[in-house]
Amino acid sequence: DPNLAEAAMDLGARPTQAMWKVIVPQIMPGIVSGALIAFTMSFDDFIISYFVTGNGVKNISTLVWTMSKR
Repeated sequence: DPNLAEAAMDLGARPTQAMWKVIVPQIMPGIVSGALIAFTMSFDDFIISYFVTGNGVKNISTLVWTMSKR
């Protein structure tokens, strides 16, 4: 609701304070759920590429996996 940020600024908050103390807490569930969905989808893509790629083929997910095991 844009009225909440405007009310925070009417009460003396600077625009950056209004963003961090009013807007970000309201959108935090969306940020967290988007991050979890992105992690889940990238993990699924890694599993598929790990089992499907042949010898000598390296994509970024399998390259990161092999570098982290060293």
